[in-house]
Amino acid sequence: IEESLKQRFKVTSPCICRGENCELVVNLDAGISLSGPNREIIWQHPFESIRATGDDGGRFLWIDFGPPSGEQELDLITSAKPIVFILHSFWQQKSTG
Repeated sequence: IEESLKQRFKVTSPCICRGENCELVVNLDAGISLSGPNREIIWQHPFESIRATGDDGGRFLWIDFGPPSGEQELDLITSAKPIVFILHSFWQQKSTG
């Protein structure tokens, strides 16, 4: 049961980062991560390290983690709006406890 509860608070989305097919994972407990084509973790950050986010109202999402990682640009292939909404909801949940 505990594993199924964890899965309820995890959302994945295919994306393109620096020309590579990747998968963005937004997890309420673990934060946000990007996996490469071979499922290797390219980066992973807790929500607390997010400095700012932005999107173009279309496909692109920018997440600024500050130094040393800086800003990451992701092409979410389809509309970024659902992922942005979930990311902000999880981020707010973590910041308010």
